Amino acid sequence: MSSKPTPQKSQVSKILEEEYLPLRAKILELGAALDRLELADTNFSKNPKVLQLLQAIKLLIPEGLSEDTNDESSNGKNLPDGKAQARRAEKIQLHFSRIYNESWRKEYDI
Repeated sequence: MSSKPTPQKSQVSKILEEEYLPLRAKILELGAALDRLELADTNFSKNPKVLQLLQAIKLLIPEGLSEDTNDESSNGKNLPDGKAQARRAEKIQLHFSRIYNESWRKEYDI
């Protein structure tokens, strides 16, 4: 019996090899920015822009993911099919977008 990884697993490994450190750096940068905001004002989370950012961060977390990611008992068993979650960028873009206004050209004199 061959122990070759499935193409999907090897593709995940390749993507992680390329993306892990840059993603980790972005997460650290995000955490540091939120810390700076909180240090500047402990009521920072009442600011509408901060609330919008925090809501967008929540969109990144797959539904069904245990809050305690170190919990050995879950091992990702509760996660939905990855393809169902692969629309994070779209959801975040829509989250930050304005509601479509059919008369936008008139409104902006275009």
